[in-house]
Amino acid sequence: MGSWVCGGERLSALEVTAGPGAHLDPAELSSARVREIARLLSDRGLRLSSLACYNNLLEPDKARRAQLGKELRSAIKAAADLGVDVVCILAGFPMPGKDRMQTIEQDLPASSRLSSSSPPSTRSSSPARTTSPPTS
Repeated sequence: MGSWVCGGERLSALEVTAGPGAHLDPAELSSARVREIARLLSDRGLRLSSLACYNNLLEPDKARRAQLGKELRSAIKAAADLGVDVVCILAGFPMPGKDRMQTIEQDLPASSRLSSSSPPSTRSSSPARTTSPPTS
């Protein structure tokens, strides 16, 4: 087993970005690729702690927001396929002309329907948890 060290500390887990053009593109994740990733991580004594999909789910443009939601659902499905139980996301950015609290109070409820509108193919019997880092 290899040893991965950063700043003198041995690494045991990695967060990997997931999305088009990212470290892991869910659109290219076949069952063979899942097995390959599992083997590579195991051989190095590593695991995936989380997938990261830092899309702005409050994007003002409806078409772009829909695409970003689709990318998030793909990342969640990829996490389930890889056995990763955490997907890190952003809650979004303030909408144009609004501060953070106005955005949360007026616009977040509309985007929270993302999970209930996901197609059955992205659901799993043990779904990935989604977390969002605190925003300042």
